[in-house]
Amino acid sequence: MAHRCGYRSALQAAFVEPEQLQQARLKLGQPTASIKSVLILRRIRSTAFSTSGFEKRHPSSACLWHRPGILLFTGDGSVPFDSDPFECQTDAALGPVMNATRKGLAVDDTTLRWCSGSIPTTWPNADAPVAAIRLFKAWDPSWQDDRELAWRNLKAFVEHTGARVLMGTSISCVPADDEQSWQWTKGLMQVLGPDRIMGLAIGNELELLFTKFSFSDTVDQACIDSMWERGGFWETFTRIVSEFDSLGFGRVPVTSVFGGLALAGNSTHPFFEQVGKARVNSFFENATAKFGDRYAFTWTTYPYFDPNERLDQGTVDECEFARNRSLCFDSSCDAPKSMAYMRRKMADLTGRSNSTFWIGETGWSSSGSVQSEMKYCKNWAAPESLEKYYDSFLRWDGSIPNQEPPDHVFYFTIRDSLNFGNAEQFGVIEQCHMAECKLRSPGFTATSATTTDADPGNESEAELTDLRTPEAARDARSSGRPETGGISVALTFGCHKRSSGKGRRFRSVLRSAQRELLETEIRAAMYLDPARLRVVSSKESGEREGALRGQWLSLFRASAPYVAMFQQSVMVFHIPGHVLQNTAELEGLMSDIALCALLGVRPVLVPSLTQRVLARLRHEAGTTVPEVSTALQELEAMCSIAASSLEDVIRFLKQEAGMLCAEVQDTCLRVAAKPTGNFMTRKSTSVFASSQLLSTAPRKASSGWEGSPLLGRVTEIDTDQIHRRLQEDDIVCVLPVGAGSGTGGQLRYVPSEELAAQVAKELKAAKLIFFTRGQKLLDTARGNVVPTMQLGEADRLLEYAKTSSTFMEKEESSEIIFYLELLLQALRSGTRRAHLIDPRRGALLQELYTTDGSGTMISLDLYDGIRLARSGDVSGILELIEPLVRRKLLRRRNTYEVERACNNQEMFVWKRDDKFVGCASLQQFNDAPGKAELGCFVISPLCRGKGHGAVLLSYIEQVARLLGVHQLFLLTTQTMQWFVERGFQSAPIEELPPGKREGYDLDRSSKVFIKNISDLPSELQQRFTFVEVDTLD
Repeated sequence: MAHRCGYRSALQAAFVEPEQLQQARLKLGQPTASIKSVLILRRIRSTAFSTSGFEKRHPSSACLWHRPGILLFTGDGSVPFDSDPFECQTDAALGPVMNATRKGLAVDDTTLRWCSGSIPTTWPNADAPVAAIRLFKAWDPSWQDDRELAWRNLKAFVEHTGARVLMGTSISCVPADDEQSWQWTKGLMQVLGPDRIMGLAIGNELELLFTKFSFSDTVDQACIDSMWERGGFWETFTRIVSEFDSLGFGRVPVTSVFGGLALAGNSTHPFFEQVGKARVNSFFENATAKFGDRYAFTWTTYPYFDPNERLDQGTVDECEFARNRSLCFDSSCDAPKSMAYMRRKMADLTGRSNSTFWIGETGWSSSGSVQSEMKYCKNWAAPESLEKYYDSFLRWDGSIPNQEPPDHVFYFTIRDSLNFGNAEQFGVIEQCHMAECKLRSPGFTATSATTTDADPGNESEAELTDLRTPEAARDARSSGRPETGGISVALTFGCHKRSSGKGRRFRSVLRSAQRELLETEIRAAMYLDPARLRVVSSKESGEREGALRGQWLSLFRASAPYVAMFQQSVMVFHIPGHVLQNTAELEGLMSDIALCALLGVRPVLVPSLTQRVLARLRHEAGTTVPEVSTALQELEAMCSIAASSLEDVIRFLKQEAGMLCAEVQDTCLRVAAKPTGNFMTRKSTSVFASSQLLSTAPRKASSGWEGSPLLGRVTEIDTDQIHRRLQEDDIVCVLPVGAGSGTGGQLRYVPSEELAAQVAKELKAAKLIFFTRGQKLLDTARGNVVPTMQLGEADRLLEYAKTSSTFMEKEESSEIIFYLELLLQALRSGTRRAHLIDPRRGALLQELYTTDGSGTMISLDLYDGIRLARSGDVSGILELIEPLVRRKLLRRRNTYEVERACNNQEMFVWKRDDKFVGCASLQQFNDAPGKAELGCFVISPLCRGKGHGAVLLSYIEQVARLLGVHQLFLLTTQTMQWFVERGFQSAPIEELPPGKREGYDLDRSSKVFIKNISDLPSELQQRFTFVEVDTLD
């Protein structure tokens, strides 16, 4: 009975050297054949294939089970396929597939780059074999992954299925990248063989190049003119075809793929021909004249993007009429009709009705946004629409109205992917690691690969052994050749996607992550039936003045100064591992950061990788990983493991750094998919994630884990590129891994917390923000979170923590102190503010945009405190007291009077981040040395009811005692009870100093209150140590 073996595409594959296997054993029920080398793969996807066919093609090899999720197989480094190496699982059967030999699947970047070994051999949700695939390119210059492995997987696929490939090579505004793309294309075609290449596509939708000015760093008018006006594209096209022919492909069709804009011709030219934009018609004339029938017209058609579709009449979110004609493939449906139109246009140019005609792409998105009116239709971009379109495509027999059908049609695409950095949901499978087809019932879950009775997958303690015969092992050693096929895995740890050349911005899904808020407003305002509207009075509508008031209005108004203050401010956010591992927390945090970006903040993210790498080591490498609960423990554990398994740790670091990029994009996509998470900006926003923003060097010699060769120190940060990306409204993600400048460029890990502090220093960031595991710094005397600390206070806390065994006995405390030390380093290096915040949803916004915040802020200067007023405070003081003057609760003071009080050091202000919280004056009298007047005592309306008045009063009392005052008095008309509760007593006018009695205003009838402060408890002075007391001499 044949074994059923799980298959994975070698995304995370690594050869096991014989030396690592000699001491291990594999418990199998049957003896095994001789093996030259052994490969271990983690089976992420639940897939299966039988070994029977594999043994026919590889008689000296065998497929063996180790345990569920682990596959051992033999060979020279190639990845074998069998009768059914990968099929996504589903309970939704579609089709049947009609005319399957004329249909194929387009291979997206996600599949080619990350899971090339998981290309479906049969159509997802159907059972017909895939007869052809389209590759847009052989590889991308920005990808640092294992290209040769991907190519071996592609070769295995076409050998197993017999499928043919429409091969592509890119044309852009960066000739060097184009040449590299062409060299790789030639290499892959030689790997696949001439009989597997159905055609060569040179360039893709180049008629749209002029539309990319706004978001490409490389496309400009000079490039457009060179390509179209001076014949650069045609010259490149003919050169590539000539080289193509010299490789033995002289009879294989050649093409270039164009979209709908290319069809926009006129009475003179059937196809698009505009100076300074594109000359498609001229290109077609040249191509058909030189290559004749060998040139294949290739088009993309997407009813999904049709800008002419309209909502159903009288509705604001229904589009059944448009869906009914767009999701089908009958002769009256949009897709076949557009193909017939293409065929007629081609005949107008060539005079023939049977030119070779391919559809390079067609498909439907399960979610996302379009620019047409269909963005308001709730069922347009939806899974049910994708299912109907895909099922109709499978059942379509290829015919089109009154014209010869296309010779071949490719469906786009296998998996959800990115296009110029924009997330697209056109895949029939969602992600590489998923075994399920996208189209399935809600409760369906993929089952694990089946095994036979001989499968030892249930062995709980299965071990590995060198499965080669002694003779094979000796032969391998004596031959001098490597003992393995040399597969290396070097997943990218820089997600800068350059689809059209070097320097292209990696546009993330945050391009669409800021729309729905305003779209909701637009949806409510547009497409209304006028007959349903009428004008009513406020009385009829039932609205009251109070309806416009409430807490939200106060919060909104209070946040306005912070929004203005943070415009263009660089803020560095450290994203800890526990947040990255928690999908809900990560989504909430990314949503908040996206909103900060919308409000003008320039965010820089520094994520941690330690927790992710430890998880990989535990589950895949079988490494014993100790239980850890703090960031320092995670780092220590990773370094300790690296002492004996450095290569494993570095390999996982590379992979996790690369995959983190994709996951950030995926998280942003999920944020964008939620109605409360979408926002719109005039400029698109993207995430630029890369480890190539920093260079590293070995750390200075140290004992213990801190001296690990895995760790590095930062020698240089590319601040110019970071600032440039931030100025383009990107969110920058600096990954904590970087290559050294020395020999071999060894990859090193920089502790993310240290990196965040250094990035903040180099960027001169306004804020550095660390997210805790929920810990908060509590003032036990007051029972509340410490909202602010000054640098000196934080230093005293660090000193206390190091000498107090009780404070540091809790792991939560040690982690906070670790964070605090780094935050203080950043503050001393120029960062103005540092924050410790809970990562829960909304906490970041509360901390940044409200007066009291949600966490603890440490400031270099006096962020929140009381000081002597200066002349620059005069206008703020007058603005603060004006509402009370209008209500006749305070007497009016002019500018000169307030300025004189400031100059005489009689006026005090309480400010929080340059905003006025309150003010008070303290005036002494020469004729009464022991007495002083408390006046102009005001607290901002936004801060009332929170104890600020009591704090300000206590502060003035302390200052008065320092000045030798024993008795405070005040005059008030309204707030007598508040002062009585704080120790003031009513007194006659005669108790006032003589100078004050002379100026007493009888018309105001102010009451006199006096408080003896000579016996003020000394502990009150200790209670307000955070307050700055200016020198009073």
